[in-house]
Amino acid sequence: LFTDAGATKVSNDGDAIYQVNDKSGNSNHAVQSTLDNRPLYKTGAQNSLSAGYAAIKNKYYMDHPYPLGTATDFTVFLHAELTELFNYAGFLGWRFAYGYTMNTTADGALQVGTDVANRINVAAGLSANTNYLFVLKKSGSSSGNFSAKVNNGTPYVNTGKTATSPNSRTMQLFATGYAPADVMAGYIYEYIVYNSALSDADIGTVETYLNNKWAIY
Repeated sequence: LFTDAGATKVSNDGDAIYQVNDKSGNSNHAVQSTLDNRPLYKTGAQNSLSAGYAAIKNKYYMDHPYPLGTATDFTVFLHAELTELFNYAGFLGWRFAYGYTMNTTADGALQVGTDVANRINVAAGLSANTNYLFVLKKSGSSSGNFSAKVNNGTPYVNTGKTATSPNSRTMQLFATGYAPADVMAGYIYEYIVYNSALSDADIGTVETYLNNKWAIY
């Protein structure tokens, strides 16, 4: 996490985050060049570890160049916490029909997908001020090949729908791509993307790693 374009690391609680570096070496860094829209660095946010923080809704977000929309297969792990529930409170994405998005509703449901017809609607009973680990997986484009998990639960699958491959667009974190609207309030602790559809065993390994690290559930 940096307060500029990759030279100065964050150091103080409340520092504005300009850039989050991609640890894979592929330079898919998340960036927010506008000072007023930069998430904040929060120390000791969860399990004595630090996080990115959007203090209020519809303000703080970051652009992220990895386009899930054009990835044939992918697996995404996102550990996050909403401090406020509202319709289209976005964690990640770039607008329905352009890229895969993930958001909640005011009553705590989870919506994941590319458009209204093909997205997964999970009446998960999500709550504010609660840690969650979300797992999104896409393996091909046929019906049933897109799934979402919450906190190591049973995957919700897009049965009868099509996991489409929408256009390539820059992704966003803390938002669904309608920034500064549809931007979550809360924390993003860790975000991992694999450019393949991981096996159930490998997903379980990553889930265990993240839960041991962050004490999610």
